[in-house]
Amino acid sequence: MRVGNDGQFQQWLLRIGNGTEEVHNDIGEMAIQIPTELCQPDTEALITLVYNDFNESYTKEEYLSQRAILTTTHENVDHINDKMIQKLTSATEHTYNSADSIARGDADQNLYPTEFLNNQNPTGLLPHQLKKN
Repeated sequence: MRVGNDGQFQQWLLRIGNGTEEVHNDIGEMAIQIPTELCQPDTEALITLVYNDFNESYTKEEYLSQRAILTTTHENVDHINDKMIQKLTSATEHTYNSADSIARGDADQNLYPTEFLNNQNPTGLLPHQLKKN
């Protein structure tokens, strides 16, 4: 992770990595306090902080390669991605669904209903429904 020239942030990350950052068990097991200046009040504020001129620069590879929002769950990733797609200023939204068929014999077709498969979001695979503005 590149942290730029922010010495305090670098030291904080090193303390976390070395296991010397103060633990706050009253918050949760092995919990650390994130400095207030690193917290954002909501998803929109976080997106604006990281991608401050997204609409003007989202087509530039260098702009995107220098920024990232890291999160802990697929649900959070999907939520942030949806918010960012909404920021794009296209007049028409297109929705693309995955193909819904089972390639095995008839006996296997009833093992997993299509609705169940469409709601799965395994690591490394695209979701059933993609949206593009």
